[in-house]
Amino acid sequence: MTAHKHAENMRLYSEDAAETDTPWDRWEYKGRGGWINMQGGMHPHWYPDAEYRRKPKTIRIGERDVPAPMTTAPEIGSTVWITAPLEHKPAHGHWDGSDIEMLFLKRGLCHTSKENAQAHAEALILVSGGTL
Repeated sequence: MTAHKHAENMRLYSEDAAETDTPWDRWEYKGRGGWINMQGGMHPHWYPDAEYRRKPKTIRIGERDVPAPMTTAPEIGSTVWITAPLEHKPAHGHWDGSDIEMLFLKRGLCHTSKENAQAHAEALILVSGGTL
């Protein structure tokens, strides 16, 4: 017997339902234009051909909500993007757990995507009174 395609997400959703009476607020489904918030009061239908996910965690910097940085070290060799407000674009590399990488992680500057690191950098620039 094979597990349901969405079994793991169903488990996570039930955890959310145990913590809040509006678990759908924490979830999205994939539409034609990208990820879409679950409608208020609507539990996922868990259609086999649909994609569902917990909303990515965010942090607030000034007036912007940006993707939360990584909080745990990734596997060696993983691509990591570093928030770099002084650069034109985020720096990236393959994680090797060096002292400087661990410092970036501890300081909340590591992301799993270029877009997330860029959004973080832009928010830091704006909250500091700079311009993009």
